[in-house]
Amino acid sequence: MFDEGYDGHTFYQFDRIQKLLSGADCLIFVGTSLAVTLTDMAMKEARRRKVDVFNFNLEEGRIQPNNQLNVENVIGKAEETLPRLWEEVKNVVNR
Repeated sequence: MFDEGYDGHTFYQFDRIQKLLSGADCLIFVGTSLAVTLTDMAMKEARRRKVDVFNFNLEEGRIQPNNQLNVENVIGKAEETLPRLWEEVKNVVNR
């Protein structure tokens, strides 16, 4: 999904994406430059609803926390950092 009119193609399931974004408890980005329209929309929704954002990337600085956005930047290779996320999620679910 690279900056096309998402709602102009049914196979993008844009309505579904909007519904998922509007109900998300948090947003997790993995390995993105945040340079396409969909990530911009997701960030606007995170700011609007004040949901936490977790950015898994190889380098710092793509998203900076501020008074409108709570961001946790997790720096490292996805194959190393995402398994740690999964373990944390399992711990929370099993409480």
